[in-house]
Amino acid sequence: EAIDPMTPLMKWVEQGQAPHRLPAASLDGKYNRAYCAYPARTAYKGTGNPEDPSNYECRPAGAAAARG
Repeated sequence: EAIDPMTPLMKWVEQGQAPHRLPAASLDGKYNRAYCAYPARTAYKGTGNPEDPSNYECRPAGAAAARG
């Protein structure tokens, strides 16, 4: 699956719709994640494959991390 960070950024600049998350991938393509809007942070939900980006969520800064 292709990573497209430009579309959310273009909507932000052109339409004023700030993204909640931005997709990202490692340079070697081995993993995908999403960066959360500041001050939230990307956090593992604590269940499921940690290589699967759907097992991550945005949490408020200072929220406890899940253990998995």
